Amino acid sequence: MKEEDNTNHQLLYAADETPPHGLSLFLGFQAIALIISGIALTPVVVLRIAGADAVQNSWVIFAAFIISGLTTCLQARPIGRWGSGYPLFMGTSGAFIAVGAAAVESGGLALLATLAATSALVQLALAARLSWFRNVITPSVGGVIVMLIVVTVFPVCTGLLTKVPAGSEGMPAALTAGVTFVAIVGIAIFGSKRWRLWGPLIGVVAGTLTAIPFGLFDTSGIKAAAWIGFPQVGWPGMDLSFDSRFWALFPAFAIVTVVGAIETFGDAVSMQRCGHRGSRPIDFRSVQGALRADGVGNLLSGLFGTLPNTTYSTSVSLVEFTGVAARRVALYGGGILLILAFFPKVSALLQAIPNPVVGAYLIILLAILFSAGGIRLVANGGLSAENGLIVGISFWMGTAFQSKAIFPALMPEWMHTLMDNGMTAGGLTALVLSWLFSLRRGRSNVLKIGKGSGVVGSVHEFLEERALAQGWDEDATRRLQLVGEESVMFLLDGNNETDKALSLSLRFEESKAILEFAYGATAANLEAAIGELAEKSAGTGQNAALRILNSLAASVEHHHFNDGDFLAVSVESRGI
Repeated sequence: MKEEDNTNHQLLYAADETPPHGLSLFLGFQAIALIISGIALTPVVVLRIAGADAVQNSWVIFAAFIISGLTTCLQARPIGRWGSGYPLFMGTSGAFIAVGAAAVESGGLALLATLAATSALVQLALAARLSWFRNVITPSVGGVIVMLIVVTVFPVCTGLLTKVPAGSEGMPAALTAGVTFVAIVGIAIFGSKRWRLWGPLIGVVAGTLTAIPFGLFDTSGIKAAAWIGFPQVGWPGMDLSFDSRFWALFPAFAIVTVVGAIETFGDAVSMQRCGHRGSRPIDFRSVQGALRADGVGNLLSGLFGTLPNTTYSTSVSLVEFTGVAARRVALYGGGILLILAFFPKVSALLQAIPNPVVGAYLIILLAILFSAGGIRLVANGGLSAENGLIVGISFWMGTAFQSKAIFPALMPEWMHTLMDNGMTAGGLTALVLSWLFSLRRGRSNVLKIGKGSGVVGSVHEFLEERALAQGWDEDATRRLQLVGEESVMFLLDGNNETDKALSLSLRFEESKAILEFAYGATAANLEAAIGELAEKSAGTGQNAALRILNSLAASVEHHHFNDGDFLAVSVESRGI
């Protein structure tokens, strides 16, 4: 593995550094300006789709601001294991538009609240045992579900383009939507990196200004709203009957919650990569903290009666653009959201945005979600034949069920409620296929390793027997043995903080052997130690052992979780 300089030279303030308060406040305002439309418009769109009373808009926006502000602060300043410790801005999740609208149509905000709160428990459970699901809930699974969410929601969003008052159909609606669309896309194509961040907001403003001469922008609600105060209506309550309506929608909510967790996972990993000056391994304990904070946000969203939230990838874009990854920026941003929640005129202004503007904005948002969220996740998972099968079959199943093309007459009525949603059908298919592939991979050779003097010898014999049985030659077998022995010696070199037994799982994939060690929490990280080799002299002892391992292993990944460590080392049979 080649040693290289991974220093982030463009970073002005790392995550653990403190920029001036004035700069932090300005950047916090900038971040909120970029995401406020998504936080407020997403729950409003759900109510518009469901045909709910518009007076409820003020409450769902108020609750969304409160929850987003609190969880953004929690991400930046963790409480125990709750929070990532990075400036991850939180906001309403667009992934819940389809299932959220279905819940409001079926049982109002009370049913939505119950589904959001109960599905949050799925995410909290996933965060607590993230290491258990690392081989099943993969980027490919998350990617195909994100793409199916877009397929499910897209027809609904296009319907908003023509949902205007009588007399404004035709050219007024088309021109309003067109200006919004062209402004956002034009800035994305021709604008600089700075302007591309502001593109969605500029497009919404341009479309709204275009709507004014046609009477599509109703300002009566803005004039009637108070400057400071509480929403017009109060807490909608929760539906605790848990009847058939709840159980028909809960699987879909649970699947979308898992997708949201995968997106948060990706954002938390990306933020660690860009939030420090030097290269370092990903700390999955921080990722678990991000998922826990996200789960808390979903739980509070349900208890408050609004749509669940998630981390916004804009957080990473802002760090890359400004060079500031300091937590203080997110603390200011979260505080701004909490303050804005008590300004009803802000809520009224956002509610007044015309449907064609909202529809055009969401179409672009969905297109970005399909590519940057779905396709990127699939690509990150690798374009192997296995992942291609998962993505291809799941996407086909989702679109087929969405269009009712698979023997709908043969399904019982209760199954229609569940499977007529393409995201649910395709998501379940992806999870089942991924689980089946993990079962196949799970037939690995496993060795339970103790802590006595014969540990290295047992690993040596185990690897030799399995490699020869696989047809590896003597040189390749010896490389495998050296890698396994050095890895075990590192793990057992007095770094363990628990008495959890060490186990070695070995599997062969084409010309590669993958060794995965499961162990109790360790203070040291082998991946980080190898990364620091360039800063050390050759020496002897552990440095020499690390250099041997670095030269023989094709890859080394050491992941720290709250419930233990997992070290994955791969070795090529043909050498590297």
